[in-house]
Amino acid sequence: MDDTTIVGESVAVVGSPSAGWAGGGISWSAVIAGAITAIAVSFIIVALGSGIGMAVVSPYSYSSPSATTMTVIGALWLVFAQAVGFAVGGYVAARARRVPTPLHTDEVRFRDGANGLVVWALGVFVTAIVLVAAVNKVENAAGAAAIGTLAVGTAGSAATAHGPSVNYFTDALLRSGPQNPANGAASAGGNAGAAIPAGAPSSTASGGSPGQALAAREADNRQRVQIDRILVTSLGPNGISNDDRTYLAQLVAAQTGLSQNDARQRVETVVNQMKQDATRAAETARKAAAYLSFWTFMSLLFGAVCATLGGILGGDLRDEVAGRQSSLAPAR
Repeated sequence: MDDTTIVGESVAVVGSPSAGWAGGGISWSAVIAGAITAIAVSFIIVALGSGIGMAVVSPYSYSSPSATTMTVIGALWLVFAQAVGFAVGGYVAARARRVPTPLHTDEVRFRDGANGLVVWALGVFVTAIVLVAAVNKVENAAGAAAIGTLAVGTAGSAATAHGPSVNYFTDALLRSGPQNPANGAASAGGNAGAAIPAGAPSSTASGGSPGQALAAREADNRQRVQIDRILVTSLGPNGISNDDRTYLAQLVAAQTGLSQNDARQRVETVVNQMKQDATRAAETARKAAAYLSFWTFMSLLFGAVCATLGGILGGDLRDEVAGRQSSLAPAR
């Protein structure tokens, strides 16, 4: 219900403070505009920080900041971008919001802050959807490109993603030294079958046809893939089985000319090294995930606070400007 105030010859109609809440306290058009503004401002600031980081960091400069320093600076810059972006978004939403009542009360200030907080929630929601869609697209593309590759277990994935490739450890198993007994036998003209490593391309022997060389290369590739599977499986909780250990030792002995005991020792050394690298990679990934989660929380928290404060500030200025305009309006 409205109150009528008569001052001299002027008549003014003053609405009651509760009359303005009939349509609800959230102005969705202003909230959507504020959320879009917040995302755009945050993107601009992040792009600026990325450009500065690329200009400062150089792998060929000894004076370049360390990776740890740049990580901390990047995290702080992310918090700054979220804070500034959502503060601007909350401010825009409050200033664009229709004046709910002619009186500026604590309830009006609260709802201005609530509109700013909804700007933050909508911005985070939209950003999360975009990021999830982008990650799914990248994963699908990577999965299509990785058909036929092997990834068994989390430890195996960590080893291949953050540490040396499984192919490196396969090469370490099958590596032959320049003074290898097999090489010596070949140079001495001994048994050719013992001199040529098992599974090696037959083109190394004289007179081999192209078809035989291709078949030998395919057999060698199949054998290496089998070794890769065994090595990755050895990273599981049960480790490498005795049968697989014996089989690998036999392959190493046949390929390199080592004795069975030396080949078995090499298998143990390579498997242990692979486990250590996988453990370090998993630990590094765990710390990185914890670090990312913490700073994501901090950036979202600062964004929510700044969006709310921006909404309150924008509402105060909106009502202040509206009050000045009302006081300057001529009486009728």
